[in-house]
Amino acid sequence: MNNGIGSPLETWQDQLQQATDSIRQLAQHSRGDAWALLHLLRSLEAVHQEIRDSLFQEALPNNRQELYNFLREIEANGGWPYVGRMKLKLLLANLEATLNEENESQVVSSTEVQLNTSPESASS
Repeated sequence: MNNGIGSPLETWQDQLQQATDSIRQLAQHSRGDAWALLHLLRSLEAVHQEIRDSLFQEALPNNRQELYNFLREIEANGGWPYVGRMKLKLLLANLEATLNEENESQVVSSTEVQLNTSPESASS
């Protein structure tokens, strides 16, 4: 019989989904603001590290057999959680690509201006 009250797992999953949705909404609200997004990423990384280094490690199984089963389950269902950092080389490559696109756009624009103001077009 369902009395409208969710199980503790359902309640936990709902709370996690709400938190995740709030983070996504905050990120969308910060679209285009590199500093705000960087601060958000740093905060998420700090929370990840805090949970991993305290609560998660405390909750790990105490004996080898349980730990082995736990590790097998992790690997079978998505692997270890990881908060990756953007590599500086990747950041620079993205920046270089953006600058190249902007330069190409400026060259095309200045070429069009030169073609429109060339003496040949003025004498026609």
